[in-house]
Amino acid sequence: MTVKHERNSVSRLTLQLNDTCNLRCSYCFSGDSARTGTTVSEEDYGFFLGFCIRNGLRGVRLTGGETLLHPHIHRYVRLAVKVGLEVNILSNFTVSEAVSAFDVPARSLSFLVNVNDRDSYSSEEWHALVGNIESAQQRGYSIVLGYTAHTGIVHIPHIIEIGARFKVAKLRISPSKPTIGGTNTWLAPDDMLSFSESVMALYQILHSVGIRLVLDCPIPFCHIPEQFLHFFLQELRLSGTCGFGSSVNVNLDVGHCYITNSLLTKRNLRTFATMEEIRMFTAGFASDIDKSCPLFDRCTKCHYFILGSCSAGCYGIRHECAPLAGTSHV
Repeated sequence: MTVKHERNSVSRLTLQLNDTCNLRCSYCFSGDSARTGTTVSEEDYGFFLGFCIRNGLRGVRLTGGETLLHPHIHRYVRLAVKVGLEVNILSNFTVSEAVSAFDVPARSLSFLVNVNDRDSYSSEEWHALVGNIESAQQRGYSIVLGYTAHTGIVHIPHIIEIGARFKVAKLRISPSKPTIGGTNTWLAPDDMLSFSESVMALYQILHSVGIRLVLDCPIPFCHIPEQFLHFFLQELRLSGTCGFGSSVNVNLDVGHCYITNSLLTKRNLRTFATMEEIRMFTAGFASDIDKSCPLFDRCTKCHYFILGSCSAGCYGIRHECAPLAGTSHV
């Protein structure tokens, strides 16, 4: 059975500004082979902004690689704000004093800051990260902290401390996903008991210091132990269905996400006139991937699937867990 994907109307479009990164995270969906040193040119960036404006989008989301390593990041943000677009930047914040160089109004710029395990940073990297958070706070820029869970135990007192210190309102937990054709570490089904217990404890701690915990990326409901599922559904609004959005990579090719891009046909942004055309194009991705990564047999009998609230989560999980479920892929 083919899963129908409900997609919300798009208010902003994501652009990968570069593919260079200064960190080497084991869970990262982008391996060394994907790091070519490519950056988005000013011409391509101008076309991207024009496309967003013509389609009435509210803003843009800029990612990398490490986004703050782009040589023109500060000017690119000014250009977007000048034409009326809000900018959200995904960054690891370890590029020293990068945030202090932004000079746009506070309401126009926000950050999603991905923070790793404390022992993964050098003293210089950690000092840069904290310094950039402090600079963002002083300038009034909104910050959401993020953590990518790649082991079952989520132990992040350092993130709780800086969140409370700088009065960050939200922490986003992203379960790491297997990249199809990649070798990154990811949160496997065997990790889900300890992950669920850790997240429940973390939720209580964060609540006590005024930080809201949110969950990013879908997880198959059957991967969450039954005794914790109600909490994940009610408090964290767990989704088991991929929202299937759209992003533009460093070459202006339109795709879905790094996890599935190895399976997908690329098409350049310059060949699209409207967001509706992109929506139709990515809808075709859903159909194509459903054929290459079909649902597990157990899923089609699950009442959550029948109700439409779960469709086996991320396609990467479907792909990697197929042998466990006795399902073959074409």
